[in-house]
Amino acid sequence: MTVVILGVLSVVLLAVGRLVLDPISNEISLPHTTFYPVSGNLVLSRGSKSIRCSLSSASADQIPPVKYDEEGGEGIHLRYNYTDSSLVLSESNRDDGVCTHIFWEATTSETLFTSLELCFSLMEGHWFGGYESYSQQWPLNYNSTQFYKPFLTTDYLGEGQEFGPVLHPAWFSSEGAAVIAETDESYLHVQLMNMSNHETRLCLGASFDGYLLSSSSTPDLHLNVTICLLDNILQANKYFLERVLGSTQNNSVNNNINIFPSPIWSTWEQYRSDVDQDNVLELLNNILSQGFNASIIQIDDTFSSKYGEIDFDTVRFPDVASMIQQIHDQNINVSVWIHPFGNINSDIFQESLSSETSEDTQNRWMFCRGDNHTLGVVRWWRGYGGLIDLTKQTTFDWLLERLTNFSNDYSIDSFKFDAGESTYLPQCDLSLHPNLYSQLYVDLASHFPSSQVQVGYDTQSYPMIVSLLDKEPTWGLNNGLHSVLTSTLTLSILGYPFVLPGSIGGSNYKRDAIANNDLGSDVLDEELFIRWVGLNAFLPFMQFSKLPWQYDDKVRDFSLEMSKLHYKLVQETMDCIGRKFTTNQEPIIRPLWWVWPMDPRTYTINTQFLIGDVYLVAPALSKGQTQCSVYLPANSGSWKDMRDSKTYSTTDESKEIQLSCTKYQTPPYFRNMASEMGCI
Repeated sequence: MTVVILGVLSVVLLAVGRLVLDPISNEISLPHTTFYPVSGNLVLSRGSKSIRCSLSSASADQIPPVKYDEEGGEGIHLRYNYTDSSLVLSESNRDDGVCTHIFWEATTSETLFTSLELCFSLMEGHWFGGYESYSQQWPLNYNSTQFYKPFLTTDYLGEGQEFGPVLHPAWFSSEGAAVIAETDESYLHVQLMNMSNHETRLCLGASFDGYLLSSSSTPDLHLNVTICLLDNILQANKYFLERVLGSTQNNSVNNNINIFPSPIWSTWEQYRSDVDQDNVLELLNNILSQGFNASIIQIDDTFSSKYGEIDFDTVRFPDVASMIQQIHDQNINVSVWIHPFGNINSDIFQESLSSETSEDTQNRWMFCRGDNHTLGVVRWWRGYGGLIDLTKQTTFDWLLERLTNFSNDYSIDSFKFDAGESTYLPQCDLSLHPNLYSQLYVDLASHFPSSQVQVGYDTQSYPMIVSLLDKEPTWGLNNGLHSVLTSTLTLSILGYPFVLPGSIGGSNYKRDAIANNDLGSDVLDEELFIRWVGLNAFLPFMQFSKLPWQYDDKVRDFSLEMSKLHYKLVQETMDCIGRKFTTNQEPIIRPLWWVWPMDPRTYTINTQFLIGDVYLVAPALSKGQTQCSVYLPANSGSWKDMRDSKTYSTTDESKEIQLSCTKYQTPPYFRNMASEMGCI
């Protein structure tokens, strides 16, 4: 049934099916959704809970025409035709709640100057999700501010200025609310702002401002957002994970991801870009002589003679086969650093400029669109060059073949795929959505098992290890030690279970410092290094680049003890949980509210986490800390302190325990006595 209302019909309420219209206010009420078309306000309610938003760019100078439909099994679809946009609302029920779907599209021919904006008040509850960021707050309500800007994968993390390299426009609240924007080619902007009245506002916008567009055509401009009220935050998070990962039958996530029980060892902090064959073998010998094990030795920036060449520099690496064989003889894998750039002085770049080469070779790089087909030179942290154009299938296949041959020729086991963010697209008119490049880069990397990336946008279904962007050697949430935990939790609830927390101790540089060779000191504050080791022992991967034996024997011995503990945790718990992710979409590292979603205290704890539902961990994350507070929710069963075997039992009341966590102590961690160990 379709009804079109062109004005105020009467003072009485009109009811059609499950839809109610108040012709005085023009208010439309679906079973759970109320929309005020003049003001642009929308409220989704379920019982005592509600989520409110405003469509701030709707033309409200007059009551617009209204059209609503009731369609068989799909429920009610409500359409508003504004002066310059069209809005469609629909509502759907679930066993655990209700959702409203909002599709808002610009209809004016002047879309270049149009902006659609949908703002939510986050006053109700605590909020999580969205993106990796420099200041990784948990929950987001705590002093999180991101300026209104394009929601694009970004490499350099300026303080509070940029989104990070792993993004997904999905947020969840402790009240069971979910806000999820589709990752189709919408030109999304996001703002998270703390208001003067202590309110936090999340705004999602659609605008071409800040995006690189083709001069030949203008794409559609729209917002496609789903808001839900579900039973609790766990159900809201699971609803999102089901959407992005699909059903278990159609899930493409590879369950053969290996969580390496022994550490990854990178050459970067010790040898920098001058790394050579002798350095790699020296690192191997030092690892073994100091009593450590290794899963991977990672040859970082750089192995080649020029940036862009995919081959070893024969001067610095005269006998690659022998070097790799010596590493493999110790049952250690080899990983090599890869990036999508070709510097101007590289042979691979110069070859493409020759008129004698094929058209495919000449078009290998990202070009600015236009009559002159001008090459789009980009600046990255190692100079100037071209960006390999993965949007061309021939170029994608060419690079895939080169990497495959490189891997096979030298028996390389995996790659570290650096960069890939939209930051590095040429600053000129382009015909692709910028985040598509990040997706293609992850697609390329997924062809090489056990490889890692540090970028992601709607790429949860790829079998990848996702590395956090380099942290800084400092305490706190501003890209320091504490943010390792909050960033890992954020990526986990966004559907990336195989999180590599980066190198222990962070890195003594930012991208601009590398370009200026201002790389700082190699040796990290001892206490900070120890606390970093203690945290990473309980995360899916341990990676050393700063070396434990740079300190005294106590630091080395503690690092060795923690690496052995990590080995045990991976073998008995983490690897199993990771392999089950394909079927249950449950992360390895979990916030406390994943198990106790109705306990308000769990929403604000950002110093504890769970490994599955087996272990609860409470690491020391602050300078000078000697006591760790451990929260055990009410009726959560019995917990065994794995350090002294003491058992704590909970009843109808929660417990807050203060435990010693001095510098060289293993961080407090507890075994849930009711949990099962191993895979069944």
